[in-house]
Amino acid sequence: MAYGFGTWDSNGVDNNTGLVKINALGTLAIDATSNYSQPFSLPSGYTLDYLYQPNGDRTGSGRKRISISGNSVLVAQVSSSDYSNGTFPNVPGTILAFAR
Repeated sequence: MAYGFGTWDSNGVDNNTGLVKINALGTLAIDATSNYSQPFSLPSGYTLDYLYQPNGDRTGSGRKRISISGNSVLVAQVSSSDYSNGTFPNVPGTILAFAR
């Protein structure tokens, strides 16, 4: 008997990758409301990506956008009504930058 679950694409091809190794480049501790621009050394042929882990209480009603520009992670304050892709509540946390 097999355990776990399976996923398939629209052609019926198994696409369950399980745990995926990542090449961590570094971390960036951010507070709730500051702006950041942090460059990372990126190996040739890779693109930069990130994971965000909130670890505190929300400050105010604003939001922040986390984005990638070249080899830098950018954090900028946005409107409290901006719920577009890449936005998060104003909560302190840690960003893990990795090469994809």
